[in-house]
Amino acid sequence: MTTTAWTIAALCLASGWLPDPVSVHDLTESGNALVFERGGDGSVIVRAHEDPHICRPRIELIGPPGTELRLVFEGMGTDWDARAWQSPGRSRTLTATSSVERLEILLDLRRGRELIELVPLLPPQSASDEASSYSYADHLTFMATLPADPRLEVVNLGSSVEGRPIQKIVFDDKSAIMPAFIKPTVVLLIRQHGDESPASYVFEGMINHLLGPTATPQETEQVRWVIYPLVNPDGAYHNDRYNTHGIDLNRNWSAFGPQPWQEPETWLVQSDLAALPYPNTVRIVGDHHGWWSGADGGYRYAEGIPPAAVAEASYLESLKDTNYITAYNPAHWAWYENGGTEGMARVELHRWLGWTVHTPEYDRGSRDEELLRESGASCIRAMRDTGYALTEESVSVAIGDPVAFSLDEPDENFDPLQIESLTVLVLDYVTGDRERAVLDETGANSGLFSFASALPTATGTAQRFDGTLQTAVGSYAIGYYADPDLASDRSIAGILVTP
Repeated sequence: MTTTAWTIAALCLASGWLPDPVSVHDLTESGNALVFERGGDGSVIVRAHEDPHICRPRIELIGPPGTELRLVFEGMGTDWDARAWQSPGRSRTLTATSSVERLEILLDLRRGRELIELVPLLPPQSASDEASSYSYADHLTFMATLPADPRLEVVNLGSSVEGRPIQKIVFDDKSAIMPAFIKPTVVLLIRQHGDESPASYVFEGMINHLLGPTATPQETEQVRWVIYPLVNPDGAYHNDRYNTHGIDLNRNWSAFGPQPWQEPETWLVQSDLAALPYPNTVRIVGDHHGWWSGADGGYRYAEGIPPAAVAEASYLESLKDTNYITAYNPAHWAWYENGGTEGMARVELHRWLGWTVHTPEYDRGSRDEELLRESGASCIRAMRDTGYALTEESVSVAIGDPVAFSLDEPDENFDPLQIESLTVLVLDYVTGDRERAVLDETGANSGLFSFASALPTATGTAQRFDGTLQTAVGSYAIGYYADPDLASDRSIAGILVTP
């Protein structure tokens, strides 16, 4: 993250307007949303040249412990409070006085460093969760009735502001033959906004489908599901969009990984994502909401395909179109053209990890609980159809047919005028056979490499590097390439062996 720092040490030494050197840093995501000035009374004046509700003013003050100073935020509106952050979710409210367009804060640098953030004034909250069509109590009941299934793991990540658990569900059939390091991963965020209860019904439908008799092996054995079932439990309890601090969690994500200024709910989830095993296997990320009322579409996408206004039924159909799942829009529409703003999960996760984040929005006016649950099962099936395929071209090969797949390695495209080659290792997961294969670039400057000559397959005992891959039905033929100059750069493709 780039930051703009305004060092006032020279001013201090020249004019004595502050007793000690102090530096002020802009910690907004863009790093240049704020402007700092010296006030005539020795104050630090902070103005924003971006919408403060989008850039969310945050600054860092560094100076000798005990330094006292006055911060004046001007032109921000009147609906703000100010807090000093100590760690994710832990803060103290600062003494502030406000008037029209002006918020003044008296501050002393307790530790020589303070992180200051403006936060919206707390909205009124209901006394309990009874107003929601899917209450927090309903969520607890569903989680408590999850069966003891070896494929299902519930992990407690930590607590919300009010102490409610932030959890993760991992559905992963580890007994399945697919190797963990190529198994596709789907990440789902549920109900960042506490009052968007339809997303919880959809979540129930997803879990019930995965645990039920109609789920297919492609949905249960050949994919790893990582689900955060209720990102905003306090908001769900109070039937409120925001968390207890009055923060919109879907404006609290960072393009630079977990940050100390984040709310505990967002920080816990983003920290967990940072530690996710096999991050290169993540194929789909879904951020499930429930505010759509039919006027503004039921689907949003990080890159601008499809357009912002697409009905829920079209969303379910669009998941079956690989252009909407794996392909980017060549035009790369600006974030705001698709309703995206700073701090949104679908914006910042794409910037941070390159993930394509889909945002389905279910009709909040709907009271048809079973229809919403069926939408969850439909989402699972739609994502299965094309969304998390091991490769974009082929996902299976019959014994006796040749193995052929492609690897996308743009950094191996050294000469834009030449067709280049890669040597990859092809291994069979069951027999242990190993073979080498040469992949040629599909065209000059394409960066996409495919088999120069297909590798034949056969049944039998492994005969390593004999030019034929010995395999078995139900195995996986895995193509593996490791960049010799960069150990972390690996490409993997897997193909299921069928009769």
